[in-house]
Amino acid sequence: MISTFPRIARSVLASSFSFSFCTLIAGSAHAHGFGQRFDLPIPLNFYLLGAATTVETAIRVLRRFERDGLIRGAVGRVRVLNAEQLRRMSGKHDS
Repeated sequence: MISTFPRIARSVLASSFSFSFCTLIAGSAHAHGFGQRFDLPIPLNFYLLGAATTVETAIRVLRRFERDGLIRGAVGRVRVLNAEQLRRMSGKHDS
């Protein structure tokens, strides 16, 4: 069933599973805070998983755009090579 997912979705899914495993085996963390104490409404692992998945997805999408010739990336820079195609992909068109 996983083979029906596009390549990006499979790699993001694999990254999510590996990060989930790491957070499950990690012990508790102690840190110093400033100001008022806040209790998270869901476990910290869920927040960490969401943050990691967001970063991983962004990296993979940008690499896919680069491979498709839509952008060119360098350290700290992204150069748009095909703005019109990116606009069409986003669903936004110039009036």
